[in-house]
This record gives sequence, C-alpha cells and structure tokens, in this order.
Amino acid sequence: MNLPFSESEEDYNKAYTTLMNEDDKIVTKDLKQYLKSRHLIRVKWVKCWMKKTFTCGNCTSSRIESKHRIYKTLLNGSSRLSEIFTVFKKLEDQDVERYKDEIIKLKKDQNSELDKHELIIEMKKSYSSYAVKRAKEILLESIHYAVEKKGQKW
Repeated sequence: MNLPFSESEEDYNKAYTTLMNEDDKIVTKDLKQYLKSRHLIRVKWVKCWMKKTFTCGNCTSSRIESKHRIYKTLLNGSSRLSEIFTVFKKLEDQDVERYKDEIIKLKKDQNSELDKHELIIEMKKSYSSYAVKRAKEILLESIHYAVEKKGQKW
C-alpha cells in the first residue's frame, strides 16, 4: 500500500480506508491522525491528482534541489544582478520549451473544465461563442499565469 503513488482516486480511497480501519497496534493513532491531516491536502502529493496539475515536471523536492545545483554551478556570491536574471531567464525558457506539450495539454484541460463554470454557463445563454471563448481565455489567465507565444518562442 503506497498512498503517494496511487494511480487512481479509487485505489487511493481503498488504500486510505484500509489503513484507517487497521487495528491501532498495526497503525497507531498518531499515524492515523497524521494521515487524516495529509488526506485533506491529498491533491498536492498523490500521483492520481498531481497528474491533473501543471507542475513543469517538478513533483518532488529532489527536482527543486537539482535546479538549485544548476544555479550554484552558474552563479556565485559575486554574480551581478544582471547575470542572475540572465541565468534565471535562460533556465526558465529551457523549462518552458521542455514542457510545452504539458502546458498546451493543461490549457486544453482547463478550457474544457471552464465549460462547467457558472459564469460561462450563464454567458452561453446571452453571448456569442466568440465572446464566451474570449471570456474563458481571460478566466484562464486570471486563474493561472499564462505562457504567451512570442514570435516563434514560448
């Protein structure tokens, strides 16, 4: 039973319920209390929910630490502020290019989810499909930062 790597919500729920119903000698009350607190934020650490969230590939702290290592190799205590911004921008551009497909998929997923949004449902009753489409784009940008296409670069 490995909760963080549950492939589906059903698998997670079954494993979670099994653990919570275990005898206190096997799973202590403290551990159950801890699991309850983690259960409330499961969308942040369980694979089946994280797959639905844009992470730019950073799902564990080890990937973040890897990025820190890269920064340390390119920068040092005497680096100028302009050098720091240049390095950050270069690495950000590389990440955006690397995860471009994930970004596009996320936007499509969010766009289809917005069809269920109360505001969009009401707008469809009175406005053209173009106006609804524009409203959805604005909502997406307001919910998440947008990666805009500039020329041939993202």
